[in-house]
Amino acid sequence: MGTFLIIRSLIDGDMERFHAVAYITLLMYGFVFVAAVIDMILGISKAHRKNQKVTSRRLMRTIIKLLKYFGLLTFGVMIDFIISPYYSKPLAMSFFTLFVVFIEFKSYFEKMRKDNEDMDGLPDAIIALLKDSDLGDALMKALIKKGDKKGEV
Repeated sequence: MGTFLIIRSLIDGDMERFHAVAYITLLMYGFVFVAAVIDMILGISKAHRKNQKVTSRRLMRTIIKLLKYFGLLTFGVMIDFIISPYYSKPLAMSFFTLFVVFIEFKSYFEKMRKDNEDMDGLPDAIIALLKDSDLGDALMKALIKKGDKKGEV
């Protein structure tokens, strides 16, 4: 039974298999890296939309998250090595990769839903503010004047 693992490929001296296994392993790490970077970019853009500062502490959270994710994938490689006599495919690493990518996409959708929930009550709040303030009266007068000027020739 052939094995999928990089270590077995090196031990056997099978460089062709080593390159294939290394490519697939790096691809899985790449998927996790891209998912985390997309989440970071979305977080930065959200901070800019809300006029919040992007601090080094917040960016460091992404690095820490990546280290944890890569540690999980490395743990998957170790599990795959242990089960390699019985199953030659990267089962644990594939599972952990899918799990991490799922977590990142779930995080993205939760952020989008939270943004929408934050905006739900906004129109009612603006209308209430404008009705009960002098600002609303001034705004209405300005809009009426602007409308009158457009109607003139």
